[in-house]
Parts: sequence; structure tokens; C-alpha cells
Amino acid sequence: MATYTLPAATTSTLGGVIVDGVTITVDGTGKISAASSGSFNSATLTGTTTIQHAAEIVTTYTGATGTVVHDYLTGSSVYLHTNVASNFTVNFTNMPTVANRSYTFTLIVQQGGVPYLPNAVSINSVSQVFYWNGITQPTPTALKQEFFTFSLLYTGASWLVTGALNSYG
Repeated sequence: MATYTLPAATTSTLGGVIVDGVTITVDGTGKISAASSGSFNSATLTGTTTIQHAAEIVTTYTGATGTVVHDYLTGSSVYLHTNVASNFTVNFTNMPTVANRSYTFTLIVQQGGVPYLPNAVSINSVSQVFYWNGITQPTPTALKQEFFTFSLLYTGASWLVTGALNSYG
């Protein structure tokens, strides 16, 4: 089995592979590996993709109120909200508008004595109609860890947005 070493990448070569000072290899079966670390910028993979571990960056917000921007370009799809001050609008910004793509975001709200929820959704600063699991807006619970999961589907003409709440603790 042969191993092929790719040259160091730039932002315009090798499909956006960034090597970060290590060697990335592709074996004869097409398996990609790195000596220690490396990253792919906007990689598109087809077929079955197998990964051993995935870690997501968690973005933390304190004192949410009004409209809270959740920027797609920060690389995060998990947001931790502490000391929430009121119900708030979640505004998912910099969302790609590629037809037939879906995106999932989780907002973890650490509820205080008075519970709050994201009760409105905007995408790229445009207000959206969205549908809660169970048809009606859920009631948040004080002193719980609550996970609000939003699924966004862009059809090419509009967004379909759903929300669900799971409460723990």
C-alpha cells in the first residue's frame, strides 16, 4: 500500500487543506491522516464519513435579553446561556443559503429562579416562523439545565425552522 504526501497547502490549494506545519497523507485507499494536527477549511465529503471523536466549540453568553446574535462563522453550533435576563430572540447570522442544506444548533440555558426561553428566531436578521415540537411553545422550568435544539432547513427559497426543549436536573 502506497502512501502519498501532499504538499503544504494554501487557502486556494488542495480543497482548502491547511496543514499547520504537519504532514497530511493520503494512502492508496484514499484514507487521509495527519501526523498530529491539521484542519480542513470548508471540506465537502461524500459517501460514508467515519470519525472517532468530535469536539465542538461552545460559545458562552451571559445575561441574554432582546436579540442575541449566534454567528455561524464562529464555528460553534452549541451555545451556553447563563444568567438569562428575559425571553430572547435568537438570531442565527452568516448562515449559508445553499439549497437543501440543514443545520442544527443547541442552546443550553442554565435556568435561574425565573426561567426564560428563546421565543423567537431570526436567520440572517430576518424573522422566521418556527414550529415547536409538541405544537405549542414549551414552558421553561426554573433551576434546570434546558437544551433548546433548533433545526434549520434551507429549501432554496425559504427556511423551515423547528425547535425542541429537553429539560434536565
